[in-house]
Parts: sequence; C-alpha cells; structure tokens
Amino acid sequence: AERSRTKITGDAMTHTLELLAGEGASTTIVEGRLERQDADAPSVLDVQTTWMGAVPNESMRKLARLAGSYETKSEMVMEPGVPAVKLKGVDTFRTVFGGTVLYMRTDFQVEDTSLKVEMDSFWAWDSRKSCFVWIMVNNFGDLVQSEACFADDGKAVVSAWATTGGGKPMAGRTVVALDDQGRVLSSVAHQMQGTSAPFESFKATCTKK
Repeated sequence: AERSRTKITGDAMTHTLELLAGEGASTTIVEGRLERQDADAPSVLDVQTTWMGAVPNESMRKLARLAGSYETKSEMVMEPGVPAVKLKGVDTFRTVFGGTVLYMRTDFQVEDTSLKVEMDSFWAWDSRKSCFVWIMVNNFGDLVQSEACFADDGKAVVSAWATTGGGKPMAGRTVVALDDQGRVLSSVAHQMQGTSAPFESFKATCTKK
C-alpha cells in the first residue's frame, strides 16, 4: 500500500510518499519540497530523462505510434436521454520522459458556443498489472483514472474505468480504433450510470494532420 501526504504552508509545499510492504515499518520513497517562484519554470513535459534509467518497453513503443496531431470531430452524451453535444478541435500525442510516458493534449470547442474543453492525459505502463494506466484531468475539475490494453488484433486500444460522480456510481469503456501504422482513426465510449442501461456516451473521428 502507498500513502501520499501533501502539506501547503504559505508559498511552499512538501510532499512525501510512503510504501508499506507485507511486514515491517513503512519506507519513505519520495520526499520533496516545492516553493513558489516569480519566474516561469521550464515545462516538466520537456524533460526527457527517466527515473533510474527506465526505458520504454515494447508496449509503450507500440503506443508511441499514436504520436502526432489529429483534427477531431466528436459527439458527447452526458447522461441517458440528453441530446448529444458536438465538439471539434485537436488532439495531440507526444512521448515524454524518454518515451516511458505518452502525453495527450486535447483542445476542443463546443459547436455554436464559446465553451472550450481542455484536457491533459498521461499514459504509462504498469508492469505489475501488465496494462497501461491512463490519467486524465480537464478544465472542469474532473480527474479520471483508467486501465487500458491493446485489443487481441492490435488494431485498437481498449480502456475501462469506474468512479462515482454526482452521487451515482459510473463505469465505462472506450475503444480507440487504430490504422495499420498505429495512428488513431476513431473512438467510441459506452457508459453506465446508476441504474441506467449502457449507452453510447462519446464517439469521434480523427484525421492525422
């Protein structure tokens, strides 16, 4: 088990991460201090060094073929019976931290409105579970963690997640279709909320720029 502790004091923040094994005392594996600076800091996403010399495994190298920018047109359904919201924009994938992480930036515009959807997503390989772990945050304050793997034929990435939102249990699955070069073609998601039957909550078509 892991325990993470963060404490903010004024313009400084300390962070510790402890690991608890099957027996014995816990071990502190991360201990750091951050201080607010007036000058802009370099983007951590520009760092290409890795933790203890880690290198991307075969699955991460295969996932890296998604890299590039895509023009995306999509529709999203927030809950059963609600009309779909149409969006369009750009999805951009690139590898960071020496290829051990795939970063995805999403910038969408809701059609016929000034509303923007911005998302940052990170994909990495979990060797213990033998799958990808995907974490997404957006400008609405949502945070979703999902687990994913390649379909048996290698022509799709399938992810699944479960959470609680608005007091309702939710679960979903997303299938991202890939072409023969591993680039994104389309995606479709189905979701369940509370006692609802599964419904199509998202679909998109993507064109490589």
